[in-house]
Amino acid sequence: NILAGNSSLNVAVKVKNGYNFSVNNIVITEGTAPDGATLDLSYSNAPFAAQTSLTFTDTLAPDDTITLYVRLNALRGATTGGIFKLSAKASVVS
Repeated sequence: NILAGNSSLNVAVKVKNGYNFSVNNIVITEGTAPDGATLDLSYSNAPFAAQTSLTFTDTLAPDDTITLYVRLNALRGATTGGIFKLSAKASVVS
C-alpha cells in the first residue's frame, strides 16, 4: 500500500518482444494510471532518473527482453487505488 503523498519503491519491469519479428526504437510511456497517481520511469534503479517516457534504440529479437524501472507516486488527496498500464510502441526491423 502507498499512502497519499508518498511514492512506491522502484520496481524492475521486463518488457518482452512477443512478436515473431525483431523490433527497435522502442518507446515506453505511461498508458494509464489511477486517479491521484503518477508514474515515473527510469532506465536504471540507481540512480533512478524519473522520466515520463523511455526510448530504447537496441534491436530486440523475438522473445528478447529489456528492463526498465517504475515508481508510482500517490498525490496528496488521493483516495483510491487502482491499476496502471504502460504503453509500448516500436518499429519493425526489416
